[in-house]
Amino acid sequence: MKILVWGFSASGKSFLIENLSKVFKDYKIVYTSNVLKQISENKKPSIKSTSKNDGWYEFSNLDDIRFKNKNIDILLDKFLLSLINSDNNYIFDSWTLPYLIKNRTDIIKIYLQTSKKIRIKRFALRDKISLKKAEELLNKKDNFNKKHYKKLYNIEIGSKKGFDIIINTDNLNIKQVFKEAKNKLKKFI
Repeated sequence: MKILVWGFSASGKSFLIENLSKVFKDYKIVYTSNVLKQISENKKPSIKSTSKNDGWYEFSNLDDIRFKNKNIDILLDKFLLSLINSDNNYIFDSWTLPYLIKNRTDIIKIYLQTSKKIRIKRFALRDKISLKKAEELLNKKDNFNKKHYKKLYNIEIGSKKGFDIIINTDNLNIKQVFKEAKNKLKKFI
C-alpha cells in the first residue's frame, strides 16, 4: 500500500508523513523534495538519505534549474514511480504523483487543503521570515509549479479530483490534522 500526501508548500505535508510513519510502522517515508535535491546535484536518488524539508527549496534557485532542465523532474518522477510499483509500503509527500497515478486501489491519496493566508503565516513562522517575504516566496513557487507541471505533464496541480481524503487544515492545529488523517486512513488500511 502507498500513501500520497499532497498540498501546496506550508500545508503540513512533511509533518503529516513523518507522524503517520510512527503509526503505520511498516511504511517508509519518502520526502520527495530531498530526492529532487539529490537529482539536481547529480547524485543517485535514494530514500535512505532523505529527511524532512527544512525549507531549503524556497531559498534555492532550483526553479531556474528545473525550467532549463526538465529532465530533473522526469528523473524524479521516474524514480518515484519505481517506488510506487514496488512491493514496499511507502508514504510520500508529492506534488505530482497523485495526479500522474490514476485508478490504483493500492494507493491512498490525501489532499491537505490550506488557504494561502494560513500557509503564509506557517511559512513565515517556520523559516523566521516576514509575512511579506513568505508570501513572495510561496507565490513564486506556486506559480512556477503550476505552470511547470501543466507544461510538463498537462496536469492541474491543486485540483481535488481523484483524492480519497481531503482535509481542510485552516482551523486545525498540526496534531488535529494528524489525528483526522490517521482516523480516515484506518478505514483504508
